[in-house]
Amino acid sequence: MFRTALADERRLFGDKACEQLVRELSVATGTDAMIALLDVAGADREIARATIAHMVDALVSGSLGKTKSVDR
Repeated sequence: MFRTALADERRLFGDKACEQLVRELSVATGTDAMIALLDVAGADREIARATIAHMVDALVSGSLGKTKSVDR
């Protein structure tokens, strides 16, 4: 799913960075992340979803920032 979504950006990120982002997004959005937020951290579903969305945003923004700094 993430590889497909990032297919157009692979040339921008490069293969290694793109695969790292796929792994990071998989961990951040997987079932284990939701279980940890709900059962361990005590978040409700709305907070858990918002937390995951924030993590995804941070991962993608961080990857884009690294790409922009390399291009300069």
